[in-house]
Amino acid sequence: TEPFPVVKKAAQVLKQLVGRGRAQFRQLFSGNRSRSEIVATFLALLELCRMKSVRIEEQSNGESTVTFLQMPQEQMTDEEAAE
Repeated sequence: TEPFPVVKKAAQVLKQLVGRGRAQFRQLFSGNRSRSEIVATFLALLELCRMKSVRIEEQSNGESTVTFLQMPQEQMTDEEAAE
């Protein structure tokens, strides 16, 4: 199967978070249809953290929350996402 593009997944994650401001980490994986899409979601979250666009925090109940901070200052390319 074709790998799911990380850049596309990052845009989807940002769209979800901009509207809500915050989401449960697990929620961002719901609706993923393939292993490739799950991996793309995880890589997108890592890249968005690196760009200081989101923050992942562990809550007292053991769940993790992803919080939107700002739109990325730099553009993420497909090549960067693949690294």
